[in-house]
Amino acid sequence: GELSLLASVDVWSHAILGTLAEILAIIIVISWLWKGPSNMTCTMWKKWMLPTFIIWVIAIVNGTIVHILGLL
Repeated sequence: GELSLLASVDVWSHAILGTLAEILAIIIVISWLWKGPSNMTCTMWKKWMLPTFIIWVIAIVNGTIVHILGLL
């Protein structure tokens, strides 16, 4: 069936934000693994951790809305 405009925006925003959160998290984890578990590596990426978490939470909420409303 066809999705309404609002449903399409919700599904696409879930996909895009989820992918973005995954990519940012992978970059952060790879930087820790590459440079070792030092305090400096954590401090260097700290400014990216909160935005990544917020993006991830928004993607989770969008996914929950998709599944609760049965948009797929």
